[in-house]
Amino acid sequence: MKISVVQGEDIDAGHIGSWRRVQAENPLLASPFFAPEFTQAVADVRDDVRVAVLEDHGSVAFFPHQRNGVHGRPVGGPLSDYQGIIARDDAWIDPKALLRACKLHVFEYDHLLAAQRAFVPGHRHYGPSYVISLESGYDAFFQAKKAAHVMEIRTAGRHQRAMENELGPLRFVPHSTDPAIVEQLLRWKRQQYRDTQVADVFAVPWSRRLLYRIIESQAPSFSGMLSALYAGDTLVAAHLGMRTPSVWHYWILAYDHAHGRYSPGTLLLLEMLRHADSVGIAQFDLGKGYAPYKEKLHTGTIPLAEGFCERPSLTGALHHARMRAKEWIRQSSLHPVARTLARRLEKRLNHG
Repeated sequence: MKISVVQGEDIDAGHIGSWRRVQAENPLLASPFFAPEFTQAVADVRDDVRVAVLEDHGSVAFFPHQRNGVHGRPVGGPLSDYQGIIARDDAWIDPKALLRACKLHVFEYDHLLAAQRAFVPGHRHYGPSYVISLESGYDAFFQAKKAAHVMEIRTAGRHQRAMENELGPLRFVPHSTDPAIVEQLLRWKRQQYRDTQVADVFAVPWSRRLLYRIIESQAPSFSGMLSALYAGDTLVAAHLGMRTPSVWHYWILAYDHAHGRYSPGTLLLLEMLRHADSVGIAQFDLGKGYAPYKEKLHTGTIPLAEGFCERPSLTGALHHARMRAKEWIRQSSLHPVARTLARRLEKRLNHG
C-alpha cells in the first residue's frame, strides 16, 4: 500500500472526486463530517490539517487529521462529531503503518466510527450517536412519538400557541446567511458554557472562523445550514448544522432563555425535521452524548468509540501511561473532584 501525506489545503480535484465516490458508496460515511468539504473548511482556518492518501491496487482511502508534533487528532478537534478513515466498508488498513506514514506516534479520538476495524484494539469507551430516521416521513415520525406520549411532542403545540400569543406568529428560516444570527447564536452558546462550567470551544478564534466558513459552503454534496426560529420579530432560537444529500447533522443549538418556558429549542428542532423531510433528507443525526430529548426522540443509534492508537515510542508510552491514569481516576471515587478541577483549569486556560 502506498501512503502519501498532503496538507489539507493542497488535496487536488482528482482526490476530491475519489473521496466523494468512496463516501457515496459507504453508508457509514454519510455524515457531513466525512465530506471533503468539512476537512477543507477546517484547513482554511488551521495550518495543521493533513490528509493521508492510501492507494492500493486501484482502491483509495483518505485519513484526515490534525497534527501537533507527533500527536494526531481528528480534523475539527472538539467540534468534530464523527471521525474515521474515508474508506470502503471492507477495507483493511494497518493502523501502525498509517501512523508511521503520517509521522505520528499517537492518534487520539472520541467520536470514531466503532465499526472501523483498524482502530478497534484502541477503543476504550463506546457511546451512541442518536439518529432520527425520516424514511417514512415527518408526519409518521411525529404521530409515532405522540402515540408514545413523548412530552416534547405532546406539549409542542401548546408552547407554540403561548409564545405566539406573547410575541407574534412563529416563522422558521431553514437557512440564512445573516451574520447577526451567528453572533447571537454564539452569545447564547458561550453563555451556556459559562453557566454550566463547560470549556468554551469558541474561545479560540479558529473555531469561530470555522462557523462562518461552513455557512459559506453551499453545494449539492455539502451545505452549511444556519436555521432560525422567530416569534414575531424576535429571534428565539438558532442552530448551525451541516447536511449532505441524505443526512442533516444537528450541531450547534442555542436559544433565548428569556423565553425558555416555551421550549424554543424543541420547536426549532421540530421545524428542522419537517423541513428535512420536505427536501428528501432521510436521516437527522442528533449527535453523541446523552440528553433526555435525544433518548425520547431518536429512532436509532450509530455506535461511536473513544480511545487512541499508538506505535512503539517514548511519546506513545507516556501517552499510554497518562490515559491509564485518566481511566483509573474515571473509575475511582475521585472522578467528581478531578472533573471539577479539570473544568476549572480548562476555563482558566481558555479565558486567561
